Amino acid sequence: MENLSRQFIGYVNQALVDVEDGHLAQALLSGFNSQTAALDTYCETYVDMTSSNWSESSLCTFFCGWRSPDGAAHAVSSIIVRILQESASLTDDARLKMLEAAAHCGEIIVEDIGLGEMHGHPHHSKLYYRMASAICGSDEWRLQDKFLNPITKEFSGWVGEKRPLAPLYAVGYSLGGNVLLKYLGESGVASQLEAAVAVSVPFRLDHCADRIGQGFSKVYQAHFMREMLAYVQLKQRHFHEQGEHERLAALERLGQLSNLRTFWDFDGKVTAPLNGFRDVHDYYRRSSSHFFLGQNRTPTLIIHSSDDPFVSGHSLPTARELAPHTCFELHSRGGHVGFVDGSLRNPGYYLERRIPQWLVDGQ
Repeated sequence: MENLSRQFIGYVNQALVDVEDGHLAQALLSGFNSQTAALDTYCETYVDMTSSNWSESSLCTFFCGWRSPDGAAHAVSSIIVRILQESASLTDDARLKMLEAAAHCGEIIVEDIGLGEMHGHPHHSKLYYRMASAICGSDEWRLQDKFLNPITKEFSGWVGEKRPLAPLYAVGYSLGGNVLLKYLGESGVASQLEAAVAVSVPFRLDHCADRIGQGFSKVYQAHFMREMLAYVQLKQRHFHEQGEHERLAALERLGQLSNLRTFWDFDGKVTAPLNGFRDVHDYYRRSSSHFFLGQNRTPTLIIHSSDDPFVSGHSLPTARELAPHTCFELHSRGGHVGFVDGSLRNPGYYLERRIPQWLVDGQ
């Protein structure tokens, strides 16, 4: 195993060749060298996983469920804000170094959301697509309803069968949080959950569709549009290859989609008609958790930040609109599913502390 660890360090050295900042490269390398036990454990796990003969379906399920390299952009955005806030009280020289650090962080966002392609940097999601498709043998791993949903249902069934009396908890982030809160409101006392947590929720989908079309958030909107339109094309090809003529015809009836630029465009042209809604307004109204919050009977913690770049302030629920057993935390800083605190040398992650603590003690 020691040989494998040395080989891994060799790969790290190769990867750091193009890093111009020598201090940064040395800091990264020293991090690996100072954690030899953890590195050995990582290598052992790697050997164990890669020595197994995984089926194509298992590989597709893995890559489908772990398909969000773009998510780093959200976390890094919160770190940048924190850096800029800390720099305000420093001397000029120290502030300059902090601003340079923020600029380096910005490079990660540029690559994650695709802007880096204008300067010759690879789009992270494209690299992930190439890697996953090469390993799986095709790009079918992107079909969430084929490789992700069945696993979720299977797991839920397993829990019910093996541990019928085990308490169930749910945590939802962003749109997942919206779905969770809507479910809790619709199900009332029959939710079957002991407690729930929702983070950075777009309570009003119509308001969020407006907000993401403003300012720098437009960059994220353009990224999401590319991803969603590519997914529709993938589904069309899949339906054609599988001979699913009715489902293919439903997509073809949508007409030309290349001119869609905003969430209002996409949800009006694609989401609403495919899912039986009258129009985009009907979809946003019936699918927004905001209108179901008062009917929730499950102890629930909602964590949100007033600087969320995707959610407008007037979308947030008032105390009167919340159910009695709902706790609403509104932070001044946190971004969208960020909530990074502490210092640059010793960052803290509020969600990782707060959510387990509340589920165990708070409700």
